Amino acid sequence: MFGKDNKMVEIKTGPLNLFYVDCITEKRKKNHKLNAGHDVTVVIHCDAGEAEFKKLLEEFLAENKDFQRWKFQLYLSENGFYSFSSTYQNQLFPHQEF
Repeated sequence: MFGKDNKMVEIKTGPLNLFYVDCITEKRKKNHKLNAGHDVTVVIHCDAGEAEFKKLLEEFLAENKDFQRWKFQLYLSENGFYSFSSTYQNQLFPHQEF
């Protein structure tokens, strides 16, 4: 298939999985209240399966100590996976209190 200017356009059809990476602070562990500046839930859509995604996340965290969404998505790409993340506006997490 050719796109604009006769450049090749690749179409890949496959499963797209949804993963929630929940960055939880110690404060939230104690009182279940969201600290908008620090508690972040990142939603990542990826073609990796659950086991592969968890393995890659563990490897990434072992190398980098902290979770940074963009660097993790680059890591996914380096390992041959598509990914994109959704915005996390108005996020809620299980058992959240206000």
